Amino acid sequence: MSMLIIEIDQLLQMLQLPMSNVGKLQAGRHRYWLLKYLEQHIGRKEEAIVLTKRRNNYQILLSAYMTECDLPVSSGVTLKPEDLIQVTIQNISARKDLLQVALG
Repeated sequence: MSMLIIEIDQLLQMLQLPMSNVGKLQAGRHRYWLLKYLEQHIGRKEEAIVLTKRRNNYQILLSAYMTECDLPVSSGVTLKPEDLIQVTIQNISARKDLLQVALG
């Protein structure tokens, strides 16, 4: 019985990396098609939640799409995590994995 457990553990270890790669591919595919859809909505205003502040930008979550992107720091505007904001979709390229937004 213990030999079977060892074999199962070895099999699980062998499958761990390939399954991790499958998850990354699925996430990348989902993001591509989401960005492809959003390419038709440049100029649209969306609700977002501030996640963190970095040196030159904020990391935000577009709540309607549950996807993250960066928001450049605007002069005179200070945001903090959990702030609910409105952003405008500025530029999108699904092929380049590019999603740019601006405050307002």
